[in-house]
Amino acid sequence: MAIEYTSVPIGSFIDQTPEARVYYWQKIFMLPESARKMLVNVNTGAGIRGICRNYGFPVTQSQQIALVVARLAIGEMKFSQLAGFLSANMPIPNDKAQRMAREIEQDLFGPVRQELEAHWAKEKKEKPAAQAQAKAEESGANNVLNLKKESQPPAPPWRNFQNR
Repeated sequence: MAIEYTSVPIGSFIDQTPEARVYYWQKIFMLPESARKMLVNVNTGAGIRGICRNYGFPVTQSQQIALVVARLAIGEMKFSQLAGFLSANMPIPNDKAQRMAREIEQDLFGPVRQELEAHWAKEKKEKPAAQAQAKAEESGANNVLNLKKESQPPAPPWRNFQNR
């Protein structure tokens, strides 16, 4: 029963530190709904256990692969790094690691890939602006106008004189 739970990406955090679990949970809750559903779905865990069996790994290693799937989903790891990670961290030849990575990418992420890529692109675009805003506020600049937070622009000053 524990293997079934830990092979689901959301259950793979069980051996992580409390800080790491909070980090992953926060990142997952920011993902599109379809990606969140994929990460908590028992069918995803079954798929991961099937991949383990297909490549000759004990099912107990499914937790490690589930964690990698979660890291891929939140954008912490790129798909291009997956095969290298698998061959370096699991006893698997590079050609098998390439096939395994392709299978994970196509079978698990295929249905949600477009939404995830849109989310990552949006996150990548917003990150520099958020960092600049935080840096400005940190340095004491309190007159910085954040138009994203404003519901509408402030009224022009001449408008106040016309209403009198």
